[in-house]
Amino acid sequence: MRGRVDIYVLRIRFIAAASVADRNHTDFIRRIGVELGPDIFEQMTSATRDVAGYRRDIPAVVLPGNRQQVETTINIARECRVPLYPISRGCNWGLGSRLPARNGCVIVDLKRMSRIISIDEKFGYAVIEPGVTQYQLSEHLRQARSRFYVDVTGSARESSIVGNTLERGTSYNGMRPDNLVNLEIVLGSGRTVRTGFSHFEASRTKNLFPYGIGPDLTGSFVQSNFGIVTSMTVKLLLKPDYHTSVSVAVPKPCLSQLIDALRDLRQDGTIDCVVHLCDQRRGEISFSPILYEKIKEYCGYTPTRTEIESTVRGMTNDGWSAVFCLSGPASVVREKKRLVKKRFKSMGTIKYIDAQRLATIKKICSLLRLRKKLALVAAYEELYGMTRGIPTDEALRSIYWPHRTEEAHWKQPDLGESGILFAVPVIPMDGESALHLIDIVDAVKLEYKFDYAMTLNTINHSSLEAVISINFRLTDESETKMAHSFISRLIQRVNDAGYPPYRVDIENMDKMVYEDDEYWQLVRELKGILDPEEVISPGRYNMV
Repeated sequence: MRGRVDIYVLRIRFIAAASVADRNHTDFIRRIGVELGPDIFEQMTSATRDVAGYRRDIPAVVLPGNRQQVETTINIARECRVPLYPISRGCNWGLGSRLPARNGCVIVDLKRMSRIISIDEKFGYAVIEPGVTQYQLSEHLRQARSRFYVDVTGSARESSIVGNTLERGTSYNGMRPDNLVNLEIVLGSGRTVRTGFSHFEASRTKNLFPYGIGPDLTGSFVQSNFGIVTSMTVKLLLKPDYHTSVSVAVPKPCLSQLIDALRDLRQDGTIDCVVHLCDQRRGEISFSPILYEKIKEYCGYTPTRTEIESTVRGMTNDGWSAVFCLSGPASVVREKKRLVKKRFKSMGTIKYIDAQRLATIKKICSLLRLRKKLALVAAYEELYGMTRGIPTDEALRSIYWPHRTEEAHWKQPDLGESGILFAVPVIPMDGESALHLIDIVDAVKLEYKFDYAMTLNTINHSSLEAVISINFRLTDESETKMAHSFISRLIQRVNDAGYPPYRVDIENMDKMVYEDDEYWQLVRELKGILDPEEVISPGRYNMV
């Protein structure tokens, strides 16, 4: 009898808590509508689901248009005890998209805050709001005939620079936070702060020197839940005199040797950008759908998957491919090419491609009406453009390609029927660690019977970011649950092996946050100071 009473009491408490939450949300929505007008809300057509197969209960989506409206939103949320979850563009695909870590959060979508506040052509920086996309900034610089370009990721044209930077994303030439100068943040307490030298109004170096004076607070707001970023200063990259893309294809047994050589070339400065090492499956599912579309465009017929896959498999050679750039004065690049050839010629095939060579090949193919060859060049041109700051949506096609379907919503993965999940552990940049990681992933693959694709990115001179993805069918509930279990198991295994991930999806953040860890205890204490009512992104890289 006692047990039944306890259960009954717990149910009453749960219902009471839910009723309080409902009243809080209703009060918040009413007050926000009065303060900021009915246009502040967005229709929640896709706010509760994502391409990872996760679901959340979302009471509302609000769309502030400036910092003052963000401040108002936070202050009303504090008074109503309603949690908020800010997003820039919601393109965190495979890790949660625009969904919060916990249920019941009002999404604060910052896409209306899309101003490019300023561009500095002398020192090469941009001051932008969170809704600015990488295509928007790239196109702005192109039209202005700027000397600079923005380092882009392989995500999509509409992904946010601010959002990806705050998640420590990796672009084609470096890690996004390495280009972060300063931030403007509205804290959960309602206060607005600026980091670096930017809080000194008269400072002439606020957008030049990232550290300012005193403790460096900028990094405290990367992967945190202390406030909402409303503007960011980022460094741009200077266009080089000469730029060439390099690909090195090696058989599987040479992977360890390849990684050790890349480490040496990164450390001595021969290679000064991110090197992307793709396994065969990553190469196939990434390049095949692009080539498929280009053949339809240039050749006027729909190719079979067998035709596409045999062509791409012949390019990947059942091994690993390293792709990177060499840039600078032509004489410097020539010397770098010599050093690269010296290190890699005994391992596999080395190819170079630059804008002039691409243009020449395209011209020859057009004159000779080599349409299939022209389609192949056009497909490669999409990938080459990203190394020069030209974003594309084409990589999104890899989400649906493994299931032999054509998604109508391929540019909006959260609306489609194909799912994807990522695990992104960081490992030492040596061949032994890479082979150890592959053994771990293969063991989990055997347990769950999922194929995976892997990319290893050189995120600095001594570390590799492993991007491991699995594809599954969102329409199959059991397969979706199995995919979730696969990623959860993989994250646990790599962490136990000493390779913790540098970011995690919304369902597995608790696996990286430990109650008895003094680091996370301090993060929780900071949360209590900067966001005392705990209204910003509860559960995001924090215990609260």
